[in-house]
Amino acid sequence: ESAISASRGEVRTPLPIRSAKRTKKTNHGLWARAISGRESEERLFQASSDWYAHLLDKLNAPLIKFTQNRLTILTFNYDRSFEWYMLKALQARFGLPGGEAVKLLAAIPIIHLHGTLGGLPWGSNVRPYSPSNERPEIYLAREKIKIIHEDVGNDPEFDRAIKSLADARRVVFLGFGYNSVNIVRLKPKSWGNLNEQVWGSAMGMTELEKTIAKRHIGLPCDLGNSDWDVLRFLREKVDLEN
Repeated sequence: ESAISASRGEVRTPLPIRSAKRTKKTNHGLWARAISGRESEERLFQASSDWYAHLLDKLNAPLIKFTQNRLTILTFNYDRSFEWYMLKALQARFGLPGGEAVKLLAAIPIIHLHGTLGGLPWGSNVRPYSPSNERPEIYLAREKIKIIHEDVGNDPEFDRAIKSLADARRVVFLGFGYNSVNIVRLKPKSWGNLNEQVWGSAMGMTELEKTIAKRHIGLPCDLGNSDWDVLRFLREKVDLEN
């Protein structure tokens, strides 16, 4: 099984405000409003450097065998772009109605470690995949997200992620910032079956920053070139057919 810690790209969002005048809900609301405005299906399918499509191509299998793909997605992103892209792409590829595509997508666990902007139509607390900033939808989104400085001890999503990483045969970081807090929370010392199978994209990073990232991970880790985006990194470094 592969566990991929994924981000499609950096989203510029407001920094959390630590002020007595700002409540936790206000901070969450600011983040939710900034990010939810980027959830656009049109933008999603117009991406020029599209690692989502590349990954889906590597998951290529007849419909009857698709659920045998062994992949888990761990993401620190709040947006639902990966699951929405995959749902629509699976519907198109296999000619499936929405309900059947949802069942197929369920074969790929997608764990949002810092929460999500709301459930998609097949889940609970449903919020449409759209750039709407209507107040009820922002209120819903803000209740479902966490910010990095908040305590996530005994969080069930982190527990699921750590178990997936411990069971994984390889781990691939995509668009990851290698923040030391997030890495520590993933407990790399518990990743027992990797045998030097840890890779990561590193676009825009200096050699020193790569060295520091590897030190935080604490395992042999092959980071890509600083001028490779996620798609180029996957194509150059990660054999997804093996």
